[in-house]
Amino acid sequence: MKKREPFEDDGRTIVDMSGIDLPSPFLPRKPRQLERDNAPQDKPETSRRPWEQPDELDGKQRLWAALGALKAGLMIGAVYIVGLGLIVLLMVLLW
Repeated sequence: MKKREPFEDDGRTIVDMSGIDLPSPFLPRKPRQLERDNAPQDKPETSRRPWEQPDELDGKQRLWAALGALKAGLMIGAVYIVGLGLIVLLMVLLW
């Protein structure tokens, strides 16, 4: 059986985890006051999440986007209802 060597820390840092804090169990969506106080003031908010674009839709475009999403959801629901209806009809005819 091989003898284990004692662990030696070489001092390298792969990822700095010093700013990571546990999320609040009571209000998980509310940012903590400590995080807001320690945040650097010179960086804009978009630098933390570069994949999020600022909302550039006006009211009419937002309405049409919501109606398009509603239409897509209703079409998917209609496909399920028609499919279930065909299955029930097929079972009644073959029973």
